[in-house]
Parts: sequence; structure tokens; C-alpha cells
Amino acid sequence: MVSGRHRWFLAASLSLLLPACRSSEPRAQTPSRPASYAGTWTRDTDGRAFSVTDDGTSVHGQLDDRRFGTFTFELERQGAFLVGKAHIKPRDTAAFDTAWKLHEQKPGALVGENEWVDIYPDGRTERGTERQVFTVSAGAAAPVDEKRRLREEADKLNQQAESEDAARRALQADADKTSDAAEKDQAEMERIRSEADTLLGEKH
Repeated sequence: MVSGRHRWFLAASLSLLLPACRSSEPRAQTPSRPASYAGTWTRDTDGRAFSVTDDGTSVHGQLDDRRFGTFTFELERQGAFLVGKAHIKPRDTAAFDTAWKLHEQKPGALVGENEWVDIYPDGRTERGTERQVFTVSAGAAAPVDEKRRLREEADKLNQQAESEDAARRALQADADKTSDAAEKDQAEMERIRSEADTLLGEKH
């Protein structure tokens, strides 16, 4: 039989040993920050390039080619996957969304089964999925303000070029009108001379 004193001594001894035992256990490792996907993504199916930012939780991308229209995507990290939607508004059709789900195939390459949409002239749509591979060129994407400034400058240059082309066409049209008028004046003068010559001939 263990006396109360011995039980207290045994309990005190265990209380001294337990912290030492706990301190010898390996500590849980702090999860490392996931690799950043910021930079430029180039899609293998059509060569389109997207400027991409990555805050460690969500990934945002935008198509660099403004001639296409508007093409952006927003993806959230879900384990080893990037899951979300692309928001697409071509210049000549209505806007639509497509579902994206990608994962890292190898460093510098992302692969996924992404949704595609076909829009017919009568308004019908057809959807499916296709395998898409993106080559990731590391590096911070241009800041949003800088990208907006570059887009605005490009739009201004395009508008200026269109205005200059319109001015050239207007000048050419004016020149053609002037040429036509000069030809008519010349023809009228020749007619008058001919009539004058006829009258003079009749008098003689």
C-alpha cells in the first residue's frame, strides 16, 4: 500500500519530469509561404499573355492585348489548386464567365482543365473544357496604375492614328472634288471656245 506521502512524492516527481518530456517533442513546423505565380502567364493554345499578380491567397490576371476586349481572371488557392473564374468580354459579343482550375505541373508551368464557350450568331452558347498549359515567367507584374497609364496612352495613339487617317481621307476627297470641278471647268471652256469659233466661221 502506498502512503499519502509517497503518493505526493510520486506525483511531484512526475510533475517535474513531464515538462522535460514535452520539451523533447518536435515542434510543429510553420507552413512556408506558397510559391508566387506573379509575372507573365503565356497560354500555349493561342500564345496570349496575361499580366498576373499574387498576394499569397488569391491570383489576379489580365490579358495584355486590348484589341481582344476585356479578359481577366480571379483564382483562389485551394490546397494545391488555383480555382476561380475568368471574366471575358470580347469586342463583338456579350460578356461571359468560364470556370478555371489549375495546378503546378512543374516549376514555371501551370496546367488545368479550363472551360471554353462558343457563342453563335443566334445567341446560342456551347460550353466544354480543354487542357490549357501556361508558361509562367517570374517577376512582378506591372502595377495596376502603370498598366492603366500604358493602356490609356495606347488608346490615345490609336485614336490619333485614326484621326490622322480620317483627315487624309477627307483631304483626298476634297482633292478629288477639286479635280472633278477643274475638269468640268475645262470642258465648259472648250465648249465656249468651240461655239465662238463656230459663230466666227458663220460670219465670215
